[in-house]
Amino acid sequence: APQSSHGEDSTNTVQPPPPPPPANVNSVLTAIRNSSSPNNTIRHPSERVLQQWSDTYLHHHTCNYLTSLLYIIDWESSTAGGNAAAAGVVEESSRLMAAILFKNCVPKAFSVPIDSLLEGITTATTTVCNDNDTNALRVFIDQLRHERNVIRQTLPNLLFRARTDSSNNYDKTLMLHLQLALSNIALFDFPTGWPTLLEELMHVVKNGSGGATAIRGDNDTGMIMIVRVRAIQALRMCLSSIRHRKIVVQKGRGGGRRGGGGRQQQQHPMMDMRHLESMIGKAVHERKEVHRMACNIFNGLAEGIIQHAQLAVTGGSSSSGVGQEGDATCTAWQMECKLATQYIKCMTEVIPMLEIEQVVHSDPRVPAVRSLLDNLTQICQAVKAYPFVSTPSTLMGVSSIHQQEMTIQMDKLYRATLTCCMSSMKYQPQLFATQITAVLPSVVEPILTLDEAVLQSMPVKRLIVMTSFIQMVLQCALYDERRKDRLGSKNAVLSMLMGRKGGGSGNDESGDGSNPNNDPAVIAARETVTALLAEGTIERLIECIVGKFLMLHPDEVEEWESDPEGRYETDLAEEAMLDAASPRHCGG
Repeated sequence: APQSSHGEDSTNTVQPPPPPPPANVNSVLTAIRNSSSPNNTIRHPSERVLQQWSDTYLHHHTCNYLTSLLYIIDWESSTAGGNAAAAGVVEESSRLMAAILFKNCVPKAFSVPIDSLLEGITTATTTVCNDNDTNALRVFIDQLRHERNVIRQTLPNLLFRARTDSSNNYDKTLMLHLQLALSNIALFDFPTGWPTLLEELMHVVKNGSGGATAIRGDNDTGMIMIVRVRAIQALRMCLSSIRHRKIVVQKGRGGGRRGGGGRQQQQHPMMDMRHLESMIGKAVHERKEVHRMACNIFNGLAEGIIQHAQLAVTGGSSSSGVGQEGDATCTAWQMECKLATQYIKCMTEVIPMLEIEQVVHSDPRVPAVRSLLDNLTQICQAVKAYPFVSTPSTLMGVSSIHQQEMTIQMDKLYRATLTCCMSSMKYQPQLFATQITAVLPSVVEPILTLDEAVLQSMPVKRLIVMTSFIQMVLQCALYDERRKDRLGSKNAVLSMLMGRKGGGSGNDESGDGSNPNNDPAVIAARETVTALLAEGTIERLIECIVGKFLMLHPDEVEEWESDPEGRYETDLAEEAMLDAASPRHCGG
């Protein structure tokens, strides 16, 4: 009993860890360098202090850690100010480590809204509290605002400044971590803290520079293209973070764990249940507003897809350099292919956030979405050829562009386009129905007509996308003649909580055009799917997938021939499921 009581008392009196030493450029850089020392007595204390700076970032009301990391990454600024190493140069390994530490600390630093910290001050004024603590909290909040503003200004400058030194591999890896850091900031900071983030990224993607961003060597066309590709990659990561943001329902008010304003007030469970509708409705409304603001770049993405996909297919370039020859032409064209692919990947993230309601004909965004889907279908038709892709006349005389390079770039563009089509089909099946009659046959035909050697030479990723597309078409209830009458609204309870009507079934005869079963495009899509499922066609498709795609082992072929109706019992079949590169993952 005494031990239990002692354990309980010790639990209730746990104190936060002691404050770390002050963080500045010199102390952080020294800790980073010492953390790579082979001497344990030097390395371990440095690792502990780095972890302490990260863990106690908001606990001890101290800042400067994140900005110190940024100054270390930006070796020009840190050396120019005389705050870096005595040698005047920060080595690439230290810059890379600083980028990793910065990326890992961003969620801890930005996940706590400043408003929640201000609540601590409000609560402190109504309770007996030390005035010094309140003043210290106010100073910390001001410092935190300033540091976040510095980060919002400095991070894009680091990302969108191309380098041409020998440390190309280091720079790519470092920039990847900075892109991930920016996407982590977008997860928590968009749109309340940084409402113009996506527009700023789109500006860099289009122009190669931001309003206040100085790009080193901005007269070099190659550098500008590198910055544009880097910017659209960061844009895609930010869109993915915003789209996958979870709905968080706040259960009550009170001092937060990091706000310092007191203990969280506990409420009776029934109190939460009574306010469930308003809490969920508010959270869903906030997420819808975030998605609406993210979709403001839809038109810009749609224009970029058309422009860069056309240049990628025709061998052109949007760069300002005129009269490029040889390797310069090859590099410019490769950048166009990367831009086109990344533009489509960004659109793949935006489409689920459109949230077009069931009555699609009354939504003003529908014409733009239909135009986008038409363009995606045209791109898919233009780049679907495999393995022989015709080389544009503008690239015929470039010795560095071979048939293999052309095939690789068009394959990447094809996979991105087909993946975007699948996203459209999943979230906007009625609008995508118009494209089924053109896209589905173009995916099925190669499986039925190409020989085994060509199919097995395809990249596994291409096989996965093709078979996944067919699988999604067959699983879509809207395109299934047998399941069309089972169509209903989404979860009725969630619809009620979101302030919508529960809706009816797919047999609604309201006459307002809301019934997708009466849409001519949906009817045509069902006819295309029904033809695929017709006797003789579906059996042939399955036979081709099993015989050509799966690349069966001779033991499995023998087992198949001896017992065509049985289940595979060969150990090879089970082992292949664990292999990420196995073609057995072709869409399930």
